[in-house]
Amino acid sequence: MGGLAQFFMNGNILLKIVLFQLVFAVVVLFVMKKLMNRELFLSALEQLYAAAGENNFDTRQVEAIFAARCSADEEAQVRAVAKERFPSAEVVIRIDPSQWGGVVFRIADKVIDCSLLTKIKQFFKIPGV
Repeated sequence: MGGLAQFFMNGNILLKIVLFQLVFAVVVLFVMKKLMNRELFLSALEQLYAAAGENNFDTRQVEAIFAARCSADEEAQVRAVAKERFPSAEVVIRIDPSQWGGVVFRIADKVIDCSLLTKIKQFFKIPGV
């Protein structure tokens, strides 16, 4: 048996528990980030849909900024809502990893910020938001 396998067979039970908890915490954080990212996306999409009703302005561009590459389904949803609400607008999708998750929409001078970084700053009342 290898050294690592031998360590786990004969190792301290407390160390095994700590390692298990660490692995479990990483999995939970990954799943929570995925769920939060999806909820932020849906919230931003609703706000994008409502944005055209609030302001009757003509815009040439709707910019969607994601933290990571968006799925084909998310891109299709963004393009569909943008084309329905802003028919003459070009849809531009960019990636900005500094926002950690979620999406930011820019339509003319209006910004719909549903990024994870902004939501964390707002929750903890961190200046600069």
